[in-house]
Amino acid sequence: MPHYERILITGAAGRLGSVLRKGLVPLAK
Repeated sequence: MPHYERILITGAAGRLGSVLRKGLVPLAK
């Protein structure tokens, strides 16, 4: 896998994870 593809996938996963955490935090309280 080319290095830049790994960076793109990691960045996309990081954004998705942060969005999910923002959505789940209010539900957990």
